[in-house]
Amino acid sequence: MLTSARGEVPHAVAVSLDEYDEAGKTVRIQATIHVEKVGQRKILVGHGGEKLKEIGTRARKRIEALIERPVFLGLFVRVTPRWKSMPRQLAELGYGPSGRDERAEKDRR
Repeated sequence: MLTSARGEVPHAVAVSLDEYDEAGKTVRIQATIHVEKVGQRKILVGHGGEKLKEIGTRARKRIEALIERPVFLGLFVRVTPRWKSMPRQLAELGYGPSGRDERAEKDRR
């Protein structure tokens, strides 16, 4: 989803899913993109929101291809200082203390 900004904020981004509603014809998804610094937020939002719109459009199209249904995707960018070094924040985002994605680990089992 964030490949268009990969060079600018490579390891400082996490995405949390706030809402996923399949009721109705269109799947509604609300997600928060977490960054550590205001400058990173500015990079992801872009001038007048153009970068965030590009990120959202590319992500929505990819999700639609995967689930074969129309998608409404709402994105919010939040500055969450030091989220990578806070065990509680990592756990809330689905990462273990080692930085591994525990959800992916469970899926592999």
